[in-house]
Amino acid sequence: MLKRFMLWVCLLVPMGVQAAVAQDLAVVSQMRMPVWLERDGLRTPLQPGQALQAGDALLTGSQARVYLQMAEGSTVKLGADAHFRVAALEARGDELSAALEVARGAFRFTTAAIDKVLRKRDVRIRVAALTAGIRGTDIWGRSDDAADFVCLLEGRIGVSHADGTVASMNEPLTFFRAPRGSGPEPIQAVAPEQVQTWAEETEIAEHSGAAATGGRWRLVLGSFRREAGAATLLRQARDGGYAASVRPRPVAPGVMYQVVIAGFASRDDARAAALSVERDVGVKPLVTR
Repeated sequence: MLKRFMLWVCLLVPMGVQAAVAQDLAVVSQMRMPVWLERDGLRTPLQPGQALQAGDALLTGSQARVYLQMAEGSTVKLGADAHFRVAALEARGDELSAALEVARGAFRFTTAAIDKVLRKRDVRIRVAALTAGIRGTDIWGRSDDAADFVCLLEGRIGVSHADGTVASMNEPLTFFRAPRGSGPEPIQAVAPEQVQTWAEETEIAEHSGAAATGGRWRLVLGSFRREAGAATLLRQARDGGYAASVRPRPVAPGVMYQVVIAGFASRDDARAAALSVERDVGVKPLVTR
């Protein structure tokens, strides 16, 4: 019985957390499932609080969102149906050095107060055919079937295209766009209302089903007397991009195995997530604390 308990307890610790590097340079602060992590050829559901490392890729589902907290104080936000990769990530003295790739979908890189430990940043973000070099700014961008583009919200960036075009952007509310299959267009201004519409694609709305480290609400997808039943539902949920785990609970007589998704900050968030689970996994979860 002890061995069985230890087997299920291991499932409570995310693979990425078990293998986390000594200094976590990029951590999942909030997320709206389903989201998958690809690491070393394996695909698993992303976990709140999980540390990312060089080589990791994230794939977000329909309506999903992810916030990544970077070590020097910036935040990377990903929208739905995104394909994102951490090409490089390291600390060089007091500087965060990162190369991030957005093959598809919307993203935002936004800057907060610089952390006391890592006071500098050297970040490059590649948006399909475009590459932006960042040293303290706020940008939004997207890659889709029509075009690749980046919009400068604050600060300045250097941006380049695969055809060799290079441009400097230092005027807020301007964007650099490259239609699919052709060269980039001249830098253009954009209305604040349009920027607000774009920004909603990467924001996690209040009570929309987000999970985060420390959230006290959870979903119970099912309870089983036998491990096999719990394992089947666990695999189904995790294949669907939901960070489910099994929690053995002693009951008389024996053990009850519950398949749960934890980490929701409010009942409303848990309820919103339950609707997604019901749609994607095919079970109606119980919302509880």
